[in-house]
Amino acid sequence: MGKTSRAGRQPHSYVVGSPEEALTWLIHEPNQSAAKWQRAWKACQAVVEGRMKTEDAKSTVRLAAAR
Repeated sequence: MGKTSRAGRQPHSYVVGSPEEALTWLIHEPNQSAAKWQRAWKACQAVVEGRMKTEDAKSTVRLAAAR
């Protein structure tokens, strides 16, 4: 989910183990007014509330993490 380095590795990768961790990560991200951030937040909330599967929310969070 992070930026790719010259060697093709991702030194700034973020590993999120749960929707709660994703929410904590999102709280500390800049640009919280951005649409992709808001979609990720809503997706994580839906997972926590049982309205969405974790797997379905992952791509939304990945998009928010991309810069």
